[in-house]
Amino acid sequence: MNHPKLVGGIASFAGVFESVTGVNYFDELIKAIERIFRSAESKRVKEYMKRLGIDREAKMAVVVQRQVNPKLSGVLFTRSPNELDKALVEFVKGFPEKLVGGKRAVSVSFFRATPPRSKTP
Repeated sequence: MNHPKLVGGIASFAGVFESVTGVNYFDELIKAIERIFRSAESKRVKEYMKRLGIDREAKMAVVVQRQVNPKLSGVLFTRSPNELDKALVEFVKGFPEKLVGGKRAVSVSFFRATPPRSKTP
C-alpha cells in the first residue's frame, strides 16, 4: 500500500515512499500505515524533492487493498527513456518487489506509444 499525493503535477513519487506488503493482521496494518506516513519525512523523499526543486512539505495518503498473488508484475512507462516513440513494459514473474528491488532479471516489451489511428468511412 502506498499512495503519495502528487505535488502540483510535477512528480509522481512512484517508488519513493514506502510500500508495505504481506500485512495479515490488524496490528500489522496499523504499524504499516504508520511506517508509510513516516516515510514522507525520509531522507530519500527529501533528496527526491530537492532534485526536483520542490520546496514544500511532502503529503501522504494511504490506500489499503487486498493483496493478490500475481503471476506477473510490471511497470509501464508510457514513453520509453531510450525509444521515445514506444511505450516500455518491464515485468517479472511473481511479486513486484522482485522487479523494483533488482532481485530478478527483468523481461522487457516495447509497444507503439500511440495507438494507430482508425480510418473513418
